[in-house]
Amino acid sequence: MIVLIDARMMGPEQRGIGRYIEGIIANIPASDRMIVRALVRPGQRIPGGITMIPVDARWYTFKEQWVVLRAILAARVDIVHIPHFNVPVGLSLLRLCGIGPKLIVTIHDLILIQQPREQATTLPPILWHFKYLAYRLTVRLVLRAAGAVIAVSEKTADEVRSLLPKRLHGKINTIPEGVSLHRYDPCPLDDQCPLKKEPPYLLTVGSCYPHKNLDWVFEALMALREKGINLHWVHIGLPEPSSEHFFRTITAQERQRFPNQESRIHTLGIVSDRQLCARYAHAMAFVYPSRSEGYGLPPLEALACGGRVLSSAIPSLEGIVAAPGQLRIVQTREQLTEAVEGCWHDRSTRYEPLQRVPRFEQATQETHQLYQDIYSLSKRHL
Repeated sequence: MIVLIDARMMGPEQRGIGRYIEGIIANIPASDRMIVRALVRPGQRIPGGITMIPVDARWYTFKEQWVVLRAILAARVDIVHIPHFNVPVGLSLLRLCGIGPKLIVTIHDLILIQQPREQATTLPPILWHFKYLAYRLTVRLVLRAAGAVIAVSEKTADEVRSLLPKRLHGKINTIPEGVSLHRYDPCPLDDQCPLKKEPPYLLTVGSCYPHKNLDWVFEALMALREKGINLHWVHIGLPEPSSEHFFRTITAQERQRFPNQESRIHTLGIVSDRQLCARYAHAMAFVYPSRSEGYGLPPLEALACGGRVLSSAIPSLEGIVAAPGQLRIVQTREQLTEAVEGCWHDRSTRYEPLQRVPRFEQATQETHQLYQDIYSLSKRHL
C-alpha cells in the first residue's frame, strides 16, 4: 500500500492544520505494509526518511488545481490523504467517476459555511463572495468524492453530515487531534528560566480573525490597567496581514488611553515548540475566547505544558478534568475580565502539566488504521 500525504502546509506557521500534519508525519509507524510519500513545497524538508515530491504551487491558488493534480496522478499511489478541504477539483471529479487513487480528506471546521462572512474572514466583500462560492463548491465536491472523511470532533462531524445525504454518513470518521508538546521536559518555574524575570502576561496563540474574539483580551487588559495592574499581553502567531492590522489598531487605541506610556502588547511571531511550551507554562493565563472552533488545539497544549487556561467552550475541552483553577470556561467579555483579574490575584499558583489530555500518537494510529481499511476495501472491490 502506497499512501501520499499532502504536507505542503506542514509547520506551525499554518497554525492548526500545520500542527495536524506535523503530528501525522511524526508518528508514522514503521511498517512493511505501508509506504508513505509526501507532497512538499520546494526546499521543504520533513523528518523520517519519507520520499518527498516537490510541488511548486501554493495552496488556494489556481495553479495548484492542475500542478498538484498532475503530481498526485504521476505518483501512482493507492491512497492520497489531503489534510484539509483544499483538494484539486479535478481529483474530486475523477474520484466521482471512479478514477485515480482513493481519497481521504480531513475536515477541521466548516466555519465559512456554518458562519459565513464576518465570523471567518477579513477580506473585502467582493473578494470574500468569490472565495465563499469557490469554497462551497470545493467542499461539496470533496465530501462526495472522498472514500473517507476525517472530522476532528463530533461538532465538525455533525457539520459534515449536514452537507451529505444520509446514505453517505458512514464515510465520516471522528478522529480527534492530540497534543505533541508533552515530549518536552516541563519548563522550570524558578529563576533558572529567563521568562521568570518577565512581568506577568496573558498569552494568545494563532490567528486574529474576528471570530477569535481577541478584542475581549484587549478590553480585559485595559480594564485591569486602569486599576493599576501591571499586566502584559504576549501573542504568538504568523505575522500575516490580518494580524498586523489587528495589532496596529489596538496598540493605537492603547496609546490613546494611556499616552506617554510604553506598550504592554507584544507580538513574537512564530517560535519553536520548546519556546511555545515554556510560554504556556509561564503565562499568567492562556486565553482562548473563540466564538467557533472545529476542535481548538492550543488550550490542550497549554494544559499539557502546565499552563492556566481561560477559554470558551470548545470541542477539545469536552471531558477534560484539570486541577481547580487551572481551566475556566468564559462565555462573555465580562466573564473574561473577571477571570483575568482573579488570575492576577492568584498569579503565584502554578500547575503541573496535565497528563490526561489526548495524545497525537492515538490520533495517528486511528488514521493509519483508516488507510488500511480503505485499501482493503478497494482491493475487495477489484
